[in-house]
Amino acid sequence: MADLSDMVGRLFGNLTVIAFSHYYQQPSGKRESYWVCRCNCGGQKTARLRNLMRGDTISCGCLRQVIHGMKGTPTYNSWKAMKTRCLNSRANQWGRYGGRGIAICERWMSFPNFLSDMGERPEGTSLDRIDNDGPYSPENCRWATREEQANNTSVNVFVDWGGQRKTVTQLARHIRMNEKRLSKKIKQQSEIDPWRLCTGVSTPPRLLEHNGRRQSLKAWAREIGVAPKTLRQRLERWPLVDALTRPATRRA
Repeated sequence: MADLSDMVGRLFGNLTVIAFSHYYQQPSGKRESYWVCRCNCGGQKTARLRNLMRGDTISCGCLRQVIHGMKGTPTYNSWKAMKTRCLNSRANQWGRYGGRGIAICERWMSFPNFLSDMGERPEGTSLDRIDNDGPYSPENCRWATREEQANNTSVNVFVDWGGQRKTVTQLARHIRMNEKRLSKKIKQQSEIDPWRLCTGVSTPPRLLEHNGRRQSLKAWAREIGVAPKTLRQRLERWPLVDALTRPATRRA
């Protein structure tokens, strides 16, 4: 018999376990436990433990009409897919979810609770965990587009660009550069220099920042005593700080 201290008081959807009921012995000889549960609506239901654990029984029956009306919708399908990934060890994606410890909060074993927390799924989105190592829960999930989800994977390379954290894909689009070319440039640089990344881009940065000051390339060139063309050439070969601080060399 299951330990009462482990079961009594546990919440499964809208059901709270209040007492052990009985065992049922299957023809195979396997015994299954049944538990008396109190529903949030005030009703009671005796449910099989396996159905509670899998989220198949989440109310005394009062939510059946709500769930029935949502079956087949994108929101309901996302909820069911979430449960399959995390609870069914025979599912194709089990190894990436339940198999590596990704859990579902007890509140979301109930579809109405999930619907209440997340709302209906917007078109073009799917269920996404903000922290890829965290659980499926209200504080860690959102409806996200495919691009947002791709930018949230653990294999992305992030670049600090003007104080903003961008993926290589986002940055390539921002500076209008081929993504593969940008990745190669980043690998070649020990420090990410915005201007050097932009070399060859048709629209260079309008302002260059150094020592807390931001001004145009022409203004910097005038200040350090070189021609704008010379400063551009410096920036193609040197880090920004060197290009702006090395004195001009004059031929005898």
